[in-house]
Amino acid sequence: MSNQENGRIKQLKLRMPMELYWQLKKDAKAHNEPPATRARHILCDALMAIPLTKADYTAIAKAIELNWQTIRKGAND
Repeated sequence: MSNQENGRIKQLKLRMPMELYWQLKKDAKAHNEPPATRARHILCDALMAIPLTKADYTAIAKAIELNWQTIRKGAND
């Protein structure tokens, strides 16, 4: 399922001007993608040159494990 919990995924709520959203919708349509997918592609392209260090990956692994613990705890409630 698309909304199924996943410890490796961080949801991000994004506010943008309506004009920017309309541009995103038009660009997504031109690329035959949903707007959220197109936004992820644009963001990935923009951040491709930002390197992550070994310390970053260690922090990311800890954050993922904390997410999974939260998800598992919620499943047991």
